[in-house]
Amino acid sequence: MQKRVIIIHGYMSHPQSNLFPWLKAELEKQNIEVVVPNMPDPAWPTMETWVQTVRNIVGTLDNQTILLGHSLGGTTLLRYLEIVEKPQRAAGTILVASPILPPKALHLRGVKRSFFATAFDFTKIRQAAGEVCAIYSRDDPIVPVASGHALRDNLADTYVEIPDGGHLNRKSGYTTFPLVSEKIMQLCQAPSDRLRRS
Repeated sequence: MQKRVIIIHGYMSHPQSNLFPWLKAELEKQNIEVVVPNMPDPAWPTMETWVQTVRNIVGTLDNQTILLGHSLGGTTLLRYLEIVEKPQRAAGTILVASPILPPKALHLRGVKRSFFATAFDFTKIRQAAGEVCAIYSRDDPIVPVASGHALRDNLADTYVEIPDGGHLNRKSGYTTFPLVSEKIMQLCQAPSDRLRRS
């Protein structure tokens, strides 16, 4: 079966921003299906709408599917994974600069705080997320690295902390990100019994 990667962009972003066009092209060279949807109303996102959008795009979650979210896109994936029904499970989930604590800047343009209204249920997320890789930057001006540390301590199988990557976006120079493509290829090549581990 063909692997697929679903990439969810963040607040005030779009599929042609950051590393997304480069990553899509790199993965498609490897015959991997890549879906990078336009998330609805990215200037005024709500958790309910974004989670439902992800749910519709994913359909049935299985071990041929890898999820990747940048910034609020990763937060959305975590909220989605909380409601995935057993035995559905991804091959893996990659979170890049994704807040799980309310970022300082999110209130500036009226972003709804529903994404952070309750604590994340890491037990439920773990059941559906597959192998989890979290990538953060120590000097991120938007998402405090404490979010990364919380994922490192509660969820992530792999945690990478970059000392000076900013928000790991276009503004910080991240229009390519080989570390992410390498991690996706590792997940694509992982034995299926490993991907189904509990």
